[in-house]
Amino acid sequence: MNLRGNFKATSTEVVFKFAFSSRNIPFSEIEYAACEVKQNVLRRGIPVSYCTELIIKNKSETFTVNDVLEVSSNDVLNNRKAYEEKLSAHQFTRLAEYINSHIHINKRV
Repeated sequence: MNLRGNFKATSTEVVFKFAFSSRNIPFSEIEYAACEVKQNVLRRGIPVSYCTELIIKNKSETFTVNDVLEVSSNDVLNNRKAYEEKLSAHQFTRLAEYINSHIHINKRV
């Protein structure tokens, strides 16, 4: 199921909201955050689409969410600069960088 949601990051946690539920993840519990690109191939004749997967890992679980990455196969294969620019500007890439920069600060406190 593909639930649309949103997120908010503060100086101490990130909060994800989906429909009628929410998930608070304090930075002090996070080991790392990463953003990966996944291919979605439905069937022959349909263009390949891409999504970003935000991965947040703590000691007891791995939390993942996906979002569309607006790139073409041509960008991925032949125009790496455009691909890298779109990926670095994506909200999940920026959020993973933000989380990683804050988890070390919050673990020292």
